[in-house]
Amino acid sequence: MLLSLATFAAYAIAFSLMGIPYAILLATLAGVLEFIPVLGPLAAAAVAVLVTLISGSGSLWALLGFLAAWRLFLDYVLMPQVMSAGLALHPVLVIAGALAGEAVAGVPGLFLSVPVMATLRVLYVRLLKAGQSSHPDGR
Repeated sequence: MLLSLATFAAYAIAFSLMGIPYAILLATLAGVLEFIPVLGPLAAAAVAVLVTLISGSGSLWALLGFLAAWRLFLDYVLMPQVMSAGLALHPVLVIAGALAGEAVAGVPGLFLSVPVMATLRVLYVRLLKAGQSSHPDGR
């Protein structure tokens, strides 16, 4: 939800500054489509490019630059921060795990890697606590 709201805000501000018509409508569409992995953001970008081309207002190169920069920021900065905050995993571990999951199992591995890492972390912490409680002197 936070990523969707961030996408809406970034698109609304950027599209308004670029003079792209229907900026708020396009930003709303992008925010909603952010829930659909891979194809949602791609569809939102295609619609924004199409509107820019048809209307003739706004710079296509500025739009493409913004879309590329936003995807990089969202995927490699904001998303790992948001996901790691709730899971108590370091953002670099989230990125590395997602890349490893994608390499091992493709797109399903990409999406399942973070929940698997979170589950493994919970098991590890519980095993540590169980091991400490079994030693009365704390060893």
